[in-house]
Formats: sequence, C-alpha cells, structure tokens
Amino acid sequence: MNIQDQIRFDSLYQRYLNELTLQEKSPKTINMYSRCLRQIGDFFDCCPDQLTSEQLKTYFLDLVNRRSWSMVKVARNAIQFFYKHVLCRPWQWINIVKPPKVQPLQDVLSQDEVCRIINQTHKLSYQVFYLTAYSILRLKLPEQTIQKKKTEGLCPCCGHPMTVIPFIKTRPRAKLRTIS
Repeated sequence: MNIQDQIRFDSLYQRYLNELTLQEKSPKTINMYSRCLRQIGDFFDCCPDQLTSEQLKTYFLDLVNRRSWSMVKVARNAIQFFYKHVLCRPWQWINIVKPPKVQPLQDVLSQDEVCRIINQTHKLSYQVFYLTAYSILRLKLPEQTIQKKKTEGLCPCCGHPMTVIPFIKTRPRAKLRTIS
C-alpha cells in the first residue's frame, strides 16, 4: 500500500474497531474480524474499501482453498460488517460464498457399525452412553436377538457382559427418571 492508502486504511480500521466495540462484540470476535480485515488488505495490497465484487470472489476462492469453511464464514461476516457499519454500503455476499453441501448421516446404523463405534470408544462413560442411546432408540436388531425373557450373557459383537431385557411392543417410548 502506498502512504495515502495506508493512512486511509488506518483511519477505517480504527472506525472498524470502534464499531465492533459499540456493537458489543466479544473480544475474540473483535480479534478475528480485525485480523480478517488486515488479511484482505494484505492480500490485495490496498485499502479494502476499494475492492470490487470480482476481487472479493478471488479472495474467497483463495480462502476456500487454503482455510476451513468456518474461517471463510468468519471472513465473510467480518467484511460484511465492514461494509455495513463502516462504509455504510450494501454488502452483496449471496453469490460470493456458497457453503459446502453437507451430506447427512444415515438414519439407522447397522448393528456392526454400532459395535465398531462402541468398541473404538475407550472411555467407559461414553460406551455406556452409546449403549444406552442405541438401546433406547431400539436399534434394528435381528428378531432372534430379542429374547422373550430377561437373560444374561456376553454381547455378541464386543464381548461385554450384558443383560438382555426384551422390549415391550405396546410401549414404544422409554421413560427416564432422575432420582433426587
């Protein structure tokens, strides 16, 4: 940046910090947003108030390739705040950043997948959580594993001692009570 751009940037940067403080942003948010504004100034070697939409697209493309999506969102919000509160200009970000498509998890895991999750969990309290959660959700078990009466034995997939209590089909919900 030349001297005039640096003076203008310093003035806008101070206004930016003031606006972030007046909007009662947390210190961590102020730190992240101000860092993002400095980085975009360094990226183009000019004051951010002169950037075009194409330059912003170039910056976000580079950011997507180098950083995580959460960092891209922070940068987008930081620049949007700069445009809205410091420059008092509208910010058109809809076509600049498109979040990644998130592939949802399967609705039902297979018995083998649940066993792998439980077996790879080393902390006992987490194993208990998974065992409880999947027993409450009535994991699709083969019919032969549902016993008519209470039995004790070893889990077929992981070898942990367990007690099998049959589900009552007329009561599909589990009731959890806290004892005080």
